[in-house]
Amino acid sequence: MRTIVVAATLAVSTLAGVGSGDAQSRGPKPWCIANGAFGPDTLDCTYWTFKQCTDSARGAGGFCIENPRIGSDRRGLPTTQRPAPSR
Repeated sequence: MRTIVVAATLAVSTLAGVGSGDAQSRGPKPWCIANGAFGPDTLDCTYWTFKQCTDSARGAGGFCIENPRIGSDRRGLPTTQRPAPSR
């Protein structure tokens, strides 16, 4: 009986520390591999950076595109810069 209680306590304490992941794993990712390992006409949108995407595309095949599901403001792309005011 003592073994069961210890095992149950250990299991509960282990599971209590398991969360749903860190904040970076949430939300849509800005880069996708198109026509890669999942086959033609597929998107694998699991990459935060273009470099991550291209590194994976080398092994998975396909090519990287911006995620069509999110806007450019969410991708972290630079906005159009205005010229500095003249003095």
